[in-house]
Amino acid sequence: MRYFIGIMIGLSVGIIYAASALAQKYTVLKADHSKPLMKQLIKSPLWLMSVVVSGAFILVLMVVGQSFIGPTLIPGLSAIGMIIIPIGATRFIGEKNGLKEYLGIGVIIIGVFLLSISKLSIDTSLVPWMEPAFFSKTLWYFGGLSCVAVLALILGLTQKRRPFLRAILFSLSGGFLYGLSNILLAPMTYHASVFTQYGIEQVNLPYLIISSVYLLLINAYAVSITQKAYALGHVSILIPIQQIPIQIVPIISHFWFFQGVFPSTFSRVSVPIAVLLILIGAAALGNKSE
Repeated sequence: MRYFIGIMIGLSVGIIYAASALAQKYTVLKADHSKPLMKQLIKSPLWLMSVVVSGAFILVLMVVGQSFIGPTLIPGLSAIGMIIIPIGATRFIGEKNGLKEYLGIGVIIIGVFLLSISKLSIDTSLVPWMEPAFFSKTLWYFGGLSCVAVLALILGLTQKRRPFLRAILFSLSGGFLYGLSNILLAPMTYHASVFTQYGIEQVNLPYLIISSVYLLLINAYAVSITQKAYALGHVSILIPIQQIPIQIVPIISHFWFFQGVFPSTFSRVSVPIAVLLILIGAAALGNKSE
């Protein structure tokens, strides 16, 4: 039952995020691009509501979901939102989609279904968060992903004459940080469970405070850079592209960072196929001209 609840939360995260992304793109589309973008967006009730929903509300869902199935499976399940993006973009924003895009949707559905029955999960209460060796590994891992995101941003800033490539690099930059934040929630979920069971005395407050502040900062940056990407390209292209690091980071984290294993022979086959199908579907949705 716990696994089923975690699966449903992961699917809900994807649907809610997709709806919020469409609302944000709609607001960006209506903005006056001769004026500073963010100053206009923060005055829009629709944009503010979508950011709160895609930020605070989804954060709560992610924490709850991770308490049921761990941090590595939920991002894959949330790829279900990529189905809503092209349909919503066609219906409400005026972006056009063809047979290739709808085939991409079908491939993603199959990939998400395979992930949902793989039983791939991590018990975060068993992870040695505070052991010196693992803590050092955590710093290097999170720092490395942050540097990749910064590199994508810098490369994007150099593409002033190629706005679509700039939008892609901005989306990838945000995607790496969203992928990082999914994993960063794991130690926070662990400390939250320690607090509820044993009280504040057993919680490592400096660790919790630093990770919470960093989580807020990278999510604020990811939201900001994603809005700039939306101003330069189609949301039905950029969201699937952004999903590539969001899908890859948790799988790498499961097997390298957490030293996880496949729970069964079936999952040993289904998980690689599922990830490949999701990435193929993302490529089909993202590989169309402006």
